[in-house]
Amino acid sequence: MHRPLTNLDTLKKSQSIVVIHNPVAGWRQGSRLRRFVRSLRRRGVEVTVVETAGPGHATALARAERDETADVLVAAGGDGTINEVAAGIAGSNRKLGILPLGTANVLAWEIGLAPRYDLAADVVARGETRSVRLGKAGDRPFLIMASAGIDSRVVAAMSARLKRHLGKFAYVLIGVREAFRHSYPQLELKIDGQTERAFLMIAANASRYGGPFVVAPDADLGSSDLQVVLLRRGGPWNMLRYGLALLGNRLTDLPDADVRPARSIELCGPPGHPVQADGDLVATAPCRIDIGEQVVDLVVPELSRY
Repeated sequence: MHRPLTNLDTLKKSQSIVVIHNPVAGWRQGSRLRRFVRSLRRRGVEVTVVETAGPGHATALARAERDETADVLVAAGGDGTINEVAAGIAGSNRKLGILPLGTANVLAWEIGLAPRYDLAADVVARGETRSVRLGKAGDRPFLIMASAGIDSRVVAAMSARLKRHLGKFAYVLIGVREAFRHSYPQLELKIDGQTERAFLMIAANASRYGGPFVVAPDADLGSSDLQVVLLRRGGPWNMLRYGLALLGNRLTDLPDADVRPARSIELCGPPGHPVQADGDLVATAPCRIDIGEQVVDLVVPELSRY
């Protein structure tokens, strides 16, 4: 069951907002940012834009701003940028707004903002808030999901330059290369103390994956549980089969795909196997994944399912 929404005062009553912008996110993102800022300023809102200078900088900027006067901090970038800003303001009374400028924009799809990105300013000004629980992979928080398997190997192999120039096609290109280039090591897991094995594991805090595609229908951003997705068979052709099922939102219908709630996941091995969260490489096995205590008030569209 989803938790009720709480009202968010319109920004006409707020002193200002701060936009934390990742200048290398997505493509054609500059014009979208300018339209967003103009729309808010037409409402009489004071908007300050600050740019990130590299990985982790968005978190540092958000921490610096959480004690200032801005009521809403807007993460303008991809899911990784949103992750960093959320980590910086977790536990404070600052609200998190998003301007999706990334490749997949999974969180925007999850809260019902995508694909109407032109409504982002209206959502920030008139939306409502939802308290969401952050997951944790090792010592790194995440909003959407953490995973290990071929997708974490793709993230580990992805260059920022390739992603910036090719967008979603970069993931397809690297995914195909990784699918046929490497063996498929079996993951060794303990899920709530129970030993499991799989070739791909997704610890989902949100229902979507890779954009609009549903991977864990019962996942809830406000829940104290994760939904763990285990894909039991390895090899390139099985990964292709899983990928096609995901595109049709039928992954959970497959007999060798297991989806269930979990409080904690221990990725025991293989040692050194990469772990990604919200599109960024965050840890290697062995690694613990669970729901932490950190909470963020996320601005969502009115009538959002969240």
